[in-house]
Amino acid sequence: KMNLKHAHGARKFVTLSTRDQTSRFLARNGEPQEVANSAWAFAKYQVQSPTFFAELDVQAERLVRDGKPQEIANAAWACATLEVQAPNLFALVERNAKWLG
Repeated sequence: KMNLKHAHGARKFVTLSTRDQTSRFLARNGEPQEVANSAWAFAKYQVQSPTFFAELDVQAERLVRDGKPQEIANAAWACATLEVQAPNLFALVERNAKWLG
């Protein structure tokens, strides 16, 4: 039998798991503008979302290829603001600096 303390913990786990799945889905499948806007909002409100930003970095090539310079700049700004490690994104930004500038 599960007591209230365990039930609350299970609900919290499900909520966090669902949030992680949703943020991963958004970073993986969202349009570049949606991804950039989400990253910007996380940074503006100082919300840590490791799952979202890890997937954003995995999707960096697609974002740089399909996104507009402002969207990519917003995503990079968000990573820098939250001190997120995003080596793929920053390498692509550096490589495409002329296009982005």
